[in-house]
Amino acid sequence: MADRTIRLHGIGFDETPATLQIDMDGVNVFNNVVYTTADAPTYDVNAYMEDILDNPVYSMTKDHTYTGDIAVSMTATKGDFLFTNARSNWMPISHTDTPTDFFTSGDEGYINCHYSDYDGGVSRDPNSNVVIDGVAKTADHAGNPNARFGQWYWYVPETKTMTFTMNISTGLITPEVIGVNELAAATYTGDGANRTFAIPSYAGGKSNRVYAFINDVEVTTPGAFTSDVESTTITFDTDNTPADGASVAVKRLEKFDDSFTTYANFELIS
Repeated sequence: MADRTIRLHGIGFDETPATLQIDMDGVNVFNNVVYTTADAPTYDVNAYMEDILDNPVYSMTKDHTYTGDIAVSMTATKGDFLFTNARSNWMPISHTDTPTDFFTSGDEGYINCHYSDYDGGVSRDPNSNVVIDGVAKTADHAGNPNARFGQWYWYVPETKTMTFTMNISTGLITPEVIGVNELAAATYTGDGANRTFAIPSYAGGKSNRVYAFINDVEVTTPGAFTSDVESTTITFDTDNTPADGASVAVKRLEKFDDSFTTYANFELIS
C-alpha cells in the first residue's frame, strides 16, 4: 500500500484574502483563506494558473488503490471563489479509459484525479452532480472543444454554496504494462536466404531504438545493422536467417518501462 496526495485548487476574488469552507462527506475539513486576487472575477485564469497550482487550497491523502467518490460542499464565506482543479500524483496516464499503454505520473507529476472514456478520448473531469446555490449545473464539454477532456471550472459567488460528487480513480505506483509508441515499421516474408531488411525513414527524435521480430518473437541479438534517425537497415546473422514463409518485422519504437515516469500534460499516443 502507498499513499498519493490529492490537491484541490482554485482562486478567490476579493480585495483581501478570500475565505472558503470545505466539507467532505458531512465533515468540515477546511475553513481558511485561499489564494486570492483583487482583480475582477473571471473564468479566464491562465495568467493566474501557475500560482493556483503552486498554492493548493486543500490536500488529502488516499491509498493509490482507492477508487470511489466523496460528497463535497464548498461555501465561499468571503469573496467569490473559482474551483479549477482536483489533481493527484501517482495517476495513470493514457489516451484510453482501460489502457494497455498506461504509465504513471510519478511522485511529482499531478494530473486530474479521475479518468473515464469520453467521446474518443479520456475525460479527466472528476466532478459530477454539481449544484450551485440550489441550481443543478451541467458541464458543457461537448460544446466547448477547448474543455472536452479536462475539468470544468465552477464559479461560486460570495455566501453561496456548491455541492458536488468528487470522483477519484485508482492510482498507479509502478507501471504494469510497458508503453509503446510505434514510430516506423516494416513487415516482410522470409525466403530462407535473405537476411537484410529495412524500415522506412523516420525523421523524428532520438529517444527510440530498433527492434526486430521473426514470427512475432523479438530477436534480441539479430546481427549487424546500420541505424540513425533517418533510416535503418538490419542484417540478421546466419543463425537467425528468417525461414521461408516466416514473418519478419523491423520496428523503430519508443518503449517506456517501469523506470520511466512522466509528468502532467504528457500522454502516450499510439
